[in-house]
Amino acid sequence: MNKLIQTINGKEVVFNPERHIYTVDGEVYPSVTTILGLLDKSAPLMGWAAKVLIAYLENKIESIKDGELILKSDNASELLKEAKREYRRISQEARDVGKEYINL
Repeated sequence: MNKLIQTINGKEVVFNPERHIYTVDGEVYPSVTTILGLLDKSAPLMGWAAKVLIAYLENKIESIKDGELILKSDNASELLKEAKREYRRISQEARDVGKEYINL
């Protein structure tokens, strides 16, 4: 099912969510998501994931200093696992926002 996005300078822009393509006056173009999917983004994303992990732990360290979080051997492992997963949570949140925007 195609979805009319808008008319720009008299040209109709249509998005096909099943095929993930745009059609502009009959000419087919891949979506930005499709194009970006072809690029190797692993190196920059690894750096970003490491920064997210560090920020998460820094935040928890502040909670420990403030006495809001008591770090013990039984919860330390879980804290590290949560830190490792934090980039996935943020990434999913961003995907959800993107999907909401596309569905406007």
